[in-house]
Amino acid sequence: MKEKESNKGYYTLIILGSALLLLSAAYLLLQFVRGYDWCQSEFFGANGSAGNIGDFFSGTIGVLLSFISTVLVIYTIWQQNKQFKLAQEEQRQGRFEIAYYNLVGMIDKTRQASENTLDKETGGKITDLIGCYNSFKEYVKDKEEPIEPNSSKIEIRNKLEALGLLYDEYVRSNQCYISFYFRFIYNAVMFVVNEYREEKNGEDTIKRYLNILQSQMPDEELALLFYSSFSKFAKDSDGKLGFKGILDQYNFFQNIGKGVLLDESHYKLYPQTKFKFLNLDELRKVGR
Repeated sequence: MKEKESNKGYYTLIILGSALLLLSAAYLLLQFVRGYDWCQSEFFGANGSAGNIGDFFSGTIGVLLSFISTVLVIYTIWQQNKQFKLAQEEQRQGRFEIAYYNLVGMIDKTRQASENTLDKETGGKITDLIGCYNSFKEYVKDKEEPIEPNSSKIEIRNKLEALGLLYDEYVRSNQCYISFYFRFIYNAVMFVVNEYREEKNGEDTIKRYLNILQSQMPDEELALLFYSSFSKFAKDSDGKLGFKGILDQYNFFQNIGKGVLLDESHYKLYPQTKFKFLNLDELRKVGR
């Protein structure tokens, strides 16, 4: 703070000194003009050639001033256009944020509606999404194995497909249909992605907004989405797991606790995500 104040005082002295020198030079020039005998001058007198030079300079200066005026007009129009685009962008941003935060604000009501359906469909055996995930963990216990450290991409893909089938079996056998809630999450995610994916720094903006969304979901809900996103319920019209790719690309599960997953090694099912529970060696391998 003291250094900034010192610099500020230094710059003030420079400005004041420069202004004083400029005023002194102007005063001396004025005294010279007032004391000079212009009528007796061979150059500036009645028969001198200063008039021709004056005509030349006045014409040149007139053209120069016209050019400068044109440049200033163009610059003014450019600045106005820039301000107009900035205002449009701010309005677009404002409309987006109002809509997005309204979506985020609806997450509790959507969760409650989904859990009411879940309670009804399971006859009261499962009453909420956390219970649904805990039930799924119990269902797959002893039915799946960790991913080996040196597993190939093909082996990891086979593990993903096997877990997807286990999730499908669990949903059918337990009537744990929660697609309604995850359709809401899907649309909220895609609302952000479609808005910013084509922009220059769009990926960072998308991650920032999606972090707000995922922060509203407990770890068990995130884990349920983690596994359901490569089941048949998450496939698009072409039979592909496009939503899983979106969640992976934008690190949606980055903050999930490793203890909530069926196994810690399952982070390899999302190869682009930089999970915060990974060590430095594991993080270096992400995205390869």
